[in-house]
Amino acid sequence: MLVLKRDDKPIPPWWSDTLEVGAGERYDVAVFATNPGIWMFHCHNLPHAARGLVTHVGYAGVTTPFRMGRATGNDPE
Repeated sequence: MLVLKRDDKPIPPWWSDTLEVGAGERYDVAVFATNPGIWMFHCHNLPHAARGLVTHVGYAGVTTPFRMGRATGNDPE
């Protein structure tokens, strides 16, 4: 991803695979999605992920045989 702003203020952009976001911080990033699939954007702090700091990003027309959601029995999901 290309990191563009921090707390709504432009910053010198940089490329990164990960980004540490502190409490109350906000970053604007550009993600160049060129590898079709269903990808999970997530926090590496598992209690945060369990509280919902996770999302799935997918491509139109791309499917998966795997199930997502609590019905899978995965915890946290």
